[in-house]
Amino acid sequence: MPERENEWRYAVTVPFIIPGLTAGDMETLLTKRNYAYYCDSVKRLQNGECAFCVFDTSLNQVLVENDSWRAWSVPLKFRKKHLKAHFVLATKRHVLHYSELSREEWMDQFDVLQELHKQFDISGGGLVTRFGDPALNACSVQHLHTNIVIPDCTGEVAETLAKTPEKIAQAWQIMAVYEKLRQGTPVENLTDEEKKLVEGRL
Repeated sequence: MPERENEWRYAVTVPFIIPGLTAGDMETLLTKRNYAYYCDSVKRLQNGECAFCVFDTSLNQVLVENDSWRAWSVPLKFRKKHLKAHFVLATKRHVLHYSELSREEWMDQFDVLQELHKQFDISGGGLVTRFGDPALNACSVQHLHTNIVIPDCTGEVAETLAKTPEKIAQAWQIMAVYEKLRQGTPVENLTDEEKKLVEGRL
């Protein structure tokens, strides 16, 4: 994986850094919805692994692929509410920005999208491509990818690219508690406020 230190500009001041991680890595950790996912992500990042390059086939089944791209379905336990389906389409090559793609890679992406449509009869939905600076796309993995989301029409569906300063501040507070736990602090030693922050996330 290429060096990423100082590669992007960040819209939010980073209050603390975990050794071995860049500011961009820390930004992606803000999106982790539970402690187990956070710990797995920290371990991967410290090992220099990109979750979309070192691909876990035991968790994610590839549905369509070609020389440049692979697509898979987000497992049900990680899927947001009110979605009938959620696919992820990512480059096989480690790319951060769409401007890095070749003409052939653009065409290969189109071919995978067409094949997904054929296989799953996608009649509508949304495509959200996350690229570049994590502070500007709320990505969980610094790797060019497209989310294909199909609502089930039981409730509101929205894809976030940026959060309010208040929500970002709260995400940092939650992450600080995750980090205390990862460093060995027992749950019972957390303050009542800290326990409330991670309630339902452990």
